[in-house]
Amino acid sequence: MKLIYVDDEPIQIKNFGLTVEGMKRIDGLKTFEKGCDALEWAKLHAVDVAFLDIEMPGMNGIELAKKLKEIDHNIKIVFVTAYE
Repeated sequence: MKLIYVDDEPIQIKNFGLTVEGMKRIDGLKTFEKGCDALEWAKLHAVDVAFLDIEMPGMNGIELAKKLKEIDHNIKIVFVTAYE
């Protein structure tokens, strides 16, 4: 499985990387702090699952999810947030 993780907080990116490190079914993880960077990358690379922070400056996770689905409707989306 090829994953992307998008979050504007670097510590969350690091924690996610440590969480999935060594999982056998993960073929690759690409991380981004900006939704626009993740979107441009996804236009050129296959993504199976996108983990997206909901609250981010610029393009939020919900907007990014809609755009990712336009690229590939099979992408699985998982929203992550630190808010209740």
